[in-house]
Amino acid sequence: MARKLGNGAVQSTAGQPARRQPAPALAVLHPEREARIADRVVQVREYGYVEGLKLQAACKEFLDALYGLFSAALDPPSTDDLAELIGTHIVTVQWLIAQALTPLDDDPQAFAAAVEQNARWVGRLSERDGDTLTTVWWETNTGFFTRRLQRRLQARLAAERAASQSASSASTTA
Repeated sequence: MARKLGNGAVQSTAGQPARRQPAPALAVLHPEREARIADRVVQVREYGYVEGLKLQAACKEFLDALYGLFSAALDPPSTDDLAELIGTHIVTVQWLIAQALTPLDDDPQAFAAAVEQNARWVGRLSERDGDTLTTVWWETNTGFFTRRLQRRLQARLAAERAASQSASSASTTA
């Protein structure tokens, strides 16, 4: 039995050593998550800055489709809508998940080989394990995707505002 202390630590009430849990702010800055998938404990990490820029270019079609899904409806898309989109882009998503599973390595070739090995492992998962892993990956990297969607939406709104102002100023000068 354990009880949570106000400072983020967990105090054991059964004579076990206390475990320190990450502070909430740290969890937001680096939302890495651990999960047991197919009898393997995996750590899913959030993409880093430079890595994210590379991924953004590599998964443009998926990001475009994601933007379309979120901007087309008044309400957020359902889990089924998102699952359908992921299924449509499964090769890209499998690679994105594998990348998030792979610890960063200064050796690009070693990193690429490890990502490829993780992609093969992801491809062999059962439906249930794959669904669980995809959920953990999505929760961990939601910020990566939402920041890109927000920037794109802001750019679209700014362009629409500029076009509207241009049209209204043209009509007043005519």
